[in-house]
Amino acid sequence: MNKLRMQFPQTKKKDEVDSLKPLSTMAIRLANECQSSEPSMNKVIELIESDPAIAARVLGAANSPLYGYSRKVESIPRAAIVLGLRTISNMAISFSAGEVFKGSEAHKATRQSILEHSVGCAVVGRILARATGNTDASGAFLTGILHDIGKLALIDLDADAYVPYLEKMPTEEPLTTEDTLFGANHADIGKRYVTKMHMPPHFSTAIAEHHIASPEIGQLTGIVAISNQLSKIWLEGRTGIAFDSGRYAQFEQQALESFEAVKCNFQN
Repeated sequence: MNKLRMQFPQTKKKDEVDSLKPLSTMAIRLANECQSSEPSMNKVIELIESDPAIAARVLGAANSPLYGYSRKVESIPRAAIVLGLRTISNMAISFSAGEVFKGSEAHKATRQSILEHSVGCAVVGRILARATGNTDASGAFLTGILHDIGKLALIDLDADAYVPYLEKMPTEEPLTTEDTLFGANHADIGKRYVTKMHMPPHFSTAIAEHHIASPEIGQLTGIVAISNQLSKIWLEGRTGIAFDSGRYAQFEQQALESFEAVKCNFQN
């Protein structure tokens, strides 16, 4: 650790958030639409279709054998019908957010690992939010996607110091350790990122506090904190392939199966 402390430069004067790619306008508008009491199917479809690349990936996921549909899903409107409005919206958001995680080829595997964990956290968070009934599931999903976004900023600042640190990141007091070693921590950077993206304040609070020791399951902060831990148990260790449309469906199925085994613990 002392060696890392010496290698890592003092935190730059500019905000660490400046190095991160912004979340797409489509994803932000889609997230806002999904949080309304009555999301418009036409609006959701219009937003997804406005990004052909994301639309194609959503269709790829909709046609995954894991969903078990016998007929080919050939359009976003059809996908909205067979999968449900919020499911295809969350797919689109996750694939769009994946663009934020892209960076240097030299550290592609590390960024990929952070993305996979983040999507896993998002999928688990949505399941828990639905089970408790006290938190918006779409909000839990998007917050899960972005909860570790601050790690990308620290990679951008000095990958040679931070990437080795991630391999032996302490399980206790990780944010305090990051503050000590690097002059910033990933949760605080993540909070500033979602604030800059003009997302709701409870999103930024949940991201800032996703390492709290005793989270309350009945609110977004608790959902994200618990999902952060459960996703590591339920979903990680299955790396080795690119995170694509089929992988999204696989994560969802695996998370649901794991939740079914323990769901009595989450019922009110």
